[in-house]
Order: sequence, then structure tokens, then C-alpha cells
Amino acid sequence: TYIDLPETLDEISNSTFEGCSKLEAIDSSHAALTSIGRRAFANCESLETINLPASLTTLGDEAFANTAISETPDLTTVESIGKGVFMGCHNITSVNYTLDTVYENMFNGCSSLSSITWGVDNSNRDNVISIEEGAFAGTAFTEFVFPKNVCDINDYVFENCTSLTKVSLYGNFNDLPLPVEP
Repeated sequence: TYIDLPETLDEISNSTFEGCSKLEAIDSSHAALTSIGRRAFANCESLETINLPASLTTLGDEAFANTAISETPDLTTVESIGKGVFMGCHNITSVNYTLDTVYENMFNGCSSLSSITWGVDNSNRDNVISIEEGAFAGTAFTEFVFPKNVCDINDYVFENCTSLTKVSLYGNFNDLPLPVEP
């Protein structure tokens, strides 16, 4: 039910813990972990708590997909993030997002996600420049405010967002190709 990763561990390979249905918590905060592979913790349906180390630089496709986490871990040190990292995490209701890109299918199917803050108190809303395909598909947003400097909004960002009624933009978007389709 609990994994405390050793200090010497630097990589978790693809699908290592995939489908471990009783796994509830992972503490890797003191490990030398630099890479978590594709689907490493996918479908760990009881997994609620993840502590990641500052040394982490690579997070593979669907690494935490379909888990019970309710908060996304701090990803500010991660340099490479795969597709669908938190896809299908139904317990996530809000996100404090600190990166410059919202990656492909990152929150796709997070059916309770209805609030996003661009950094602490929207302090980095000017840093987000790209929202990739399907990033917020199937979420519970009723309103969504794009950050000020977003210049790349990909297809299907809000696909199957049946509650979404309003989309707003911060700032001036003269370079944004129009029309923008949900």
C-alpha cells in the first residue's frame, strides 16, 4: 500500500507498478529519481499521494493515468513530460499550474477538474504559451480563462466538456489564429 523509494534509485521503468490496485502512496522525495517511465503508475486505482523529488527531469506518457490522486505534484523541475500524465484522474478538482505548456491530454478525462490557477495566485499566467491537443478534454470546467501569453491552442482542448459555457482570454491576442474552436 505504501512505497518509500530508496535514495539510490534514479529511474522507474515503464509499467513498473501499473495496475497495483492497493498502492495508496509513494514517497520519492529523498530519492535521486530523474525519470519515471511510461505508465509507471497507471491504473493504480487507490494511489492518492505522490511526492516527487526535485531531481526528477523526465515523466513518461500516462505515468499517473487513472489513479486516485487529488493533487498534482510539483513539476517545475521536469524538463520532459509525456502525453496524458494525469489522464483519467477523477479526484483532481483544481490545479495550480506552473509550467509553460499544458501537455497533450494532460488532464483529459479528469471529470472533476473545474478550476485552474496559473501558478500561485495566477502569478505565472504570463508564462504559459501553449496548450496542447486534448489537454482539458472531458473536464468539468464551466468557465475557463486562458493565460495572457498563450499563442498556441491546439485541437480538441475542450472536447466533451459539456458544462463549459464561457471561455475568456487575458490580454491581447492579435497573433492568435481565429476562429478558436472548443
